[in-house]
Amino acid sequence: TGEGFSASTPANGTIAVTAAANTGTERSGSLRLYIAASEGGEAIAETIVALNQEGQVTAKYTLIDNVSEISAGTYIMAGYSEKYQDTTFTPYSYHVWTGTVSSGDLETIGYEYASELLTINPSAENTNKAQVELVNVSGNTYYVKYNGQYLSTSSYTANRKMQLSDTPCEWTLSDHSKGGIMLTATDGSNSASLGTAGAESKMLRSYRQASVGSLVYGVCFFKAQ
Repeated sequence: TGEGFSASTPANGTIAVTAAANTGTERSGSLRLYIAASEGGEAIAETIVALNQEGQVTAKYTLIDNVSEISAGTYIMAGYSEKYQDTTFTPYSYHVWTGTVSSGDLETIGYEYASELLTINPSAENTNKAQVELVNVSGNTYYVKYNGQYLSTSSYTANRKMQLSDTPCEWTLSDHSKGGIMLTATDGSNSASLGTAGAESKMLRSYRQASVGSLVYGVCFFKAQ
């Protein structure tokens, strides 16, 4: 059958072929099936079945950075910043949420996006890319869900109060004047907006209405192809 493949004993006209665990290397082989008058006898009829196991497939992504391209679905969420003071992020300028909330901020890791591929900063310790689900409420308003919980803010009058909660939080999406998409949650006359902060780490932060001008970008989303 070929290295990495194994075939079962025929039973009821069926043979099961099993491939070994995918190690990232493409495998190929063949399975010869034949009919004989007796065991070990000359083949009366036969056929050859090709066996193939693809190597590791590299995920490709589409960048979505304006509201007109957003719809309900699963995405990777990121901020964008090329530099902060003396710290240069380029080429790892997309700051992907890891799924962790730390002291009210969303922890992020820098990635390069080129040729539809996301490449992590080799110095990163946390390699998780959180898969968030956008659930449409109406129009450009969505819930943002992760791991069974809702991304929300614990305060509409204070900065940097992001959290994961069992209580739904409605985020209205709009195009940010500095690029990307801004997420805004409202409670009466108060609101909090999620976007990219000018900072060295934990780039995705929420700011109250009076402070939202300090955001350097909104957020963007990556959709797996």
